[in-house]
Amino acid sequence: MFAGAAYFPGINQVVDASFTFTQGISPSVCTLTIAPQANVISEGGTLQFAWLDNGNPVVQLQWPYCKIDSGSLERNERGEVWRLQILDRRWMWGWGAIYGRWNWRGDDGQIKDGTEKTPQELAKLCLDAIKESGYDIGALPNQARPEVEWDWEAPMEALANLCDLLGCRIVLGLDNTVRIVRTGVGADLPSDGILTGSASIDTPERPGGIACVTAPIRYQLDLELEAVGLETDLASYKNNSTNQNVTVAKEYRGTYRPIDDLSYKPSGGWDALDLPYFSAVRTEDLDGNDRNIERELAQRTVFRCYRVKCDSSNPLDIPTADTTITDRDLIQVSDIQAETKTVNGKEVQKDAIVYGIWFPNKNTLTNSVASLGPNLIGDAEYKRNWHLDAKHHMVVFADPVFRNTESGTPTKLTLGSATLRLRCACQILDKETYAPLRWVEMRDYGTDVPYRLLRHDEMIFGIIPYYTTSYSVSGWWSYPDKGDFEAECDYYIDAAEQEYQLSYPQTVTYAGIRAIALDGAIAQVTWNVGPQGATTVASRNTEELSYTIPYRERRAIEAQRRTPKELVVMRAQQKRAERQARTRS
Repeated sequence: MFAGAAYFPGINQVVDASFTFTQGISPSVCTLTIAPQANVISEGGTLQFAWLDNGNPVVQLQWPYCKIDSGSLERNERGEVWRLQILDRRWMWGWGAIYGRWNWRGDDGQIKDGTEKTPQELAKLCLDAIKESGYDIGALPNQARPEVEWDWEAPMEALANLCDLLGCRIVLGLDNTVRIVRTGVGADLPSDGILTGSASIDTPERPGGIACVTAPIRYQLDLELEAVGLETDLASYKNNSTNQNVTVAKEYRGTYRPIDDLSYKPSGGWDALDLPYFSAVRTEDLDGNDRNIERELAQRTVFRCYRVKCDSSNPLDIPTADTTITDRDLIQVSDIQAETKTVNGKEVQKDAIVYGIWFPNKNTLTNSVASLGPNLIGDAEYKRNWHLDAKHHMVVFADPVFRNTESGTPTKLTLGSATLRLRCACQILDKETYAPLRWVEMRDYGTDVPYRLLRHDEMIFGIIPYYTTSYSVSGWWSYPDKGDFEAECDYYIDAAEQEYQLSYPQTVTYAGIRAIALDGAIAQVTWNVGPQGATTVASRNTEELSYTIPYRERRAIEAQRRTPKELVVMRAQQKRAERQARTRS
């Protein structure tokens, strides 16, 4: 004869038992109704449910390291009984700490050396921190590099947040193994031994589409530079000797202008200069008023500052963006390239470079190169000291940089602005919204409902153009490969799409104790034993019992750092309310 039984150390007689086992990091609760007894009940131990054939176990389920959380005394038609609440071993998951900053990205968007971790490596850190072993994390997608900053976080809370990001859940197996499973992916429910079963069609509230939006696109461009200098704030006064208005420098204003438009440009032009003194820039006006500020500005900026040249007369076409920029403020320059190189076995971004036609002054009157092109840099690269002033879209050189404007084989030195290009990675701002252009992978469902946004700032797409000899763009290539990047976007969209698939929630009641394990689809199993017999209730694509907090609500509670004790109290309060409602009815 078959019968069901439940056991816990120190308990003499279990009248009935009910254990609802769920996904997630919060402990599930088993409620035992027992006969009063004199001996002491163990605080913790192994909870067991068994399906017996003439007293011999046919199916036996065990949950070690359980803990009694609370108890109460009740009187009913059977007399006085004790009711105990027992937590599975996940009650220990609320403790421990983990700290560290991983996949830390600098201003250039690159992961800093020593901080790169795959999702599975991050999961291992969390599980090792609470001394778990034998776990299975193979289902956790390993392509992304999410940036995490753990400042003495609870390890399993950190792991649950990571799983949420990657479309996964955490389950505790019937073999006591911790597993990470893909949401919505799992086994079918058994088709034999069914007492009752129900199925329904769940039509989810579906967005009009799902868009995966990444970090701003990193465009690698060869930007034309023009020589600029700092302008002064000008004032006019009347010259007493000539009775004419004269313009003089009043104070430093901080505005950069092309050097040929500067108010203090010498009458003989910039070629008449004795670098680096700029003696041709006058230091006083006709009345002897001090104009030394202009010479100081010339010494600081002329032939040392070269700014990105971009205006209505010099538009910039952006590869693949179908836009032309005429305002340099829409270009955000950086000191790296989108192109990479391998250093110590790791792909890193190349540094930005400046190259062009400039005078190296190496005991010859010739320039660095005779002509400029994007594909043959070589001697054209300027490898002396310079830095990037990103705020002003400007390259600032430690020494004056110019070229010899004499044609052919020069016999003398005639100064002129150098012909320079800055090769760097840029972010481009939209001309109407001023928001950076990002890579957007969109899956449109063809309805008028707004789309759902998935934000992944850890994903950076680089676009590098192919240039002809005249700087025309003949094509482009990408880093990472466009196909790989789209596949990663599709993964996140696929994971989110699982929430909106037409599902067929099932809740099936089986005779006896069945060993049905949780996975990404089977979200809840309840085992019941008592005078009425033994049953197993399993739910797929749903969590059926009203007093069990659904996964989404449970994650919201866990995110608020609720303790296992608080979760049990909430469940107990809800169950009492249900019992009172049944009594009133």
